[in-house]
Amino acid sequence: MRHDEIDVQNFVDERESDIKILEKSINSSRKKTMLFQRLPFYRRRRTRSNFCKKQRSVRQKRRHYLKTHVWYAKRFKMIKLDNVGIPIKRNQKSSKFIYKSQHRGFIFDESFKKSYVCFLNDTNLRQFNINYNLINKVQLIQTEEGYIEAIVTEKICILLLPMGMNCNFDVLAYFDCLISLIKINDEFIKDFYMDVDGAIENKTIFYVENINNYESGKLFLSSKDVMRIWLHFIKKGCIPICIEEMQRLALENDYMVYPFDDVHSKMFKMLEDAQNTEFINKYERTPKSKKTSINFEHLYIQTRDRVFFYIFELTKGVLNKNAFIYSTDNQLVGRVIRGNFCFTKGKSKGLCYTNDMLELKKTFKAKNYNNNNFYEIKIVKLLL
Repeated sequence: MRHDEIDVQNFVDERESDIKILEKSINSSRKKTMLFQRLPFYRRRRTRSNFCKKQRSVRQKRRHYLKTHVWYAKRFKMIKLDNVGIPIKRNQKSSKFIYKSQHRGFIFDESFKKSYVCFLNDTNLRQFNINYNLINKVQLIQTEEGYIEAIVTEKICILLLPMGMNCNFDVLAYFDCLISLIKINDEFIKDFYMDVDGAIENKTIFYVENINNYESGKLFLSSKDVMRIWLHFIKKGCIPICIEEMQRLALENDYMVYPFDDVHSKMFKMLEDAQNTEFINKYERTPKSKKTSINFEHLYIQTRDRVFFYIFELTKGVLNKNAFIYSTDNQLVGRVIRGNFCFTKGKSKGLCYTNDMLELKKTFKAKNYNNNNFYEIKIVKLLL
């Protein structure tokens, strides 16, 4: 026998004990794994004991800022703005559903707006055109960074600042949660505390009416009470809505949604950047044979210039966001903020902004940013 050959008989005799143990395990074991494939219990994969030095990340019960965020995340598509998730679109189709349910009332979680409470004699309030005669009402104030909301009482002033705006005031208190009530009947909100000053001192729930017709008012409350009140309105028949559904209601009733329609606000810029980033990423994945030439600069309509907001109507076609509006002599006069089919009018409508004041009932022509077809539009209403 050569030196590189194996004597089979000698090899089997030496491994006889191992072979018997293996045969015994095959005959007696009911498991699929073989004996040499088994691991001790303390080294099994699911217990993560193979990595003794690795720290386990314990799942916390309060992972999110509010329970309403979890409620929204299960039913809506969320968009991240400044590390805060905001519902932008319902997982189910809801255009006709929202249009037909306007008599039931709607609620929207506006906790992304920070509520700052300060004294009336704060010198920093002079930069805003606050109406101090309007007591216990939500009023809209125009600033250089967009529109904000304020509430004046006999002692204090509450400023509602959206994300991206800083506060330079001596803050007395703030509230964790803010719920917007839209087209809610008075009988649903008559049980809430109405004394604003007393509610802030006692840290209880209170309700403030809005001077606008489209919004009933706002409900201020703490995080421990938000889910109980949220479910209370849902059981009463009120419908929680998202950004697109708020804009659907605004389209049917001819008003603006602040700050999501205000092209001056930082909130609008963050929303526009997030939506365009998602669109561009999807466009880059499209095969070259199916791509259409798009100028990405036309996707952004946020501006710092002084503009005027108008409601327009179309007799034919639909104008989407970012569409261009031209005068009869082909001069660019404005851009479209949003547009869709309006069920109450039976025609397409939308919201636009222009650089100059336009005459009502006057016709213009417009086209979408990725299309060369022109449509005739009529300016019907000026919004403040």
